[in-house]
Amino acid sequence: MKKIIYSVMFIFLIGNVNANEVLLQTQQDVDYYGQAGYSWFPGSVRINTYAGQDSSTMITDLSPLLVFDSIAGGLTIQNTILTNLHGLENLKVGYNIHVYENAELVDATALSLSGKFTSLEFRYNPKLKVLPSTENFLKLGPIVIENNPQLEGVDLILKGSASSISIRENNNLENISIHDDSSWKMRFDIGFNNSLQRILIKTESDSIFRETITDNPKLEFIEGYGKVHRIDFVRIERNSSLNKLCHLQNVLNRQGVFFMTLNSNGSHANSEADILATDCSDFNTSVAEVSNVNLNIYPNPAKNEVFVKDIIQPTLYVIYDMSGKQITQGTVTLSGRIGLELVISGMYILKIGNQHSKLLVE
Repeated sequence: MKKIIYSVMFIFLIGNVNANEVLLQTQQDVDYYGQAGYSWFPGSVRINTYAGQDSSTMITDLSPLLVFDSIAGGLTIQNTILTNLHGLENLKVGYNIHVYENAELVDATALSLSGKFTSLEFRYNPKLKVLPSTENFLKLGPIVIENNPQLEGVDLILKGSASSISIRENNNLENISIHDDSSWKMRFDIGFNNSLQRILIKTESDSIFRETITDNPKLEFIEGYGKVHRIDFVRIERNSSLNKLCHLQNVLNRQGVFFMTLNSNGSHANSEADILATDCSDFNTSVAEVSNVNLNIYPNPAKNEVFVKDIIQPTLYVIYDMSGKQITQGTVTLSGRIGLELVISGMYILKIGNQHSKLLVE
């Protein structure tokens, strides 16, 4: 039987609690909560520091919260000195997840949760490098990934619909991959990512509601769209390295673009005529074609395990088959070992961060 928060008893443990929200601000709060063994809360949970807080009392370890099973409301993690979110792996969240202004946060993979959310937001986390997997999220409202300057790759796998995706002002971000298995009409805004080079969009829907891609000066490739027949709104502007818009060619040939604005991109990317006249014969959306062989892995071919060299911190990995279907995922630790016991023989793509390698499993 789950333990829930009995208000009188819990107030003796932690003063920062009311009927709608529990507020964890010190390591003592976290420790007490874990010791009490409560697993469910009917409201929201906020984890943050307070003005003038002594550094010796700040939260550095969330592992006591592994007993924490679910919350009916939202989860906010703000202005902490946490480097990772280990301790939140078992959560089921019923509302939103907001992670912002955490000065030391590097790894957010612990939030690879299941549940229903109105929003998933990562903002102003200056050291954040690894986002959680979204594969198990049942339904998503807006996804916002903004102003995380150390983030190098975004890999979103959507099994449930997301109402909108905003990926903006992440200065080191090089690759964006969005795999949407829902039938929902996607809308996304990708802008002001100064290092962004490649965008891959794979969706099961035959239409996209809104595509806005602006002010990404190093962007060279927009790929995917194999099943897309209609895009209601297209705005692609000020991407000076973007010389081809082959992802739009087939949609335009079907007269499937309702409204389009193109300005200040590279060659063959500023008018409908440019796009239709471009040679797109080499345009290929398969995982095998878009992957870069730049991971140092051994042995390859592999049987029960493979090792990745130069892992300096726990990092999310994903294994895809050659059609782009995700086979498994997890976190590779400093040992570099990835178990393959559940992977059958065949050729795969191993992805860690923004690096890829082909992997043969015997």
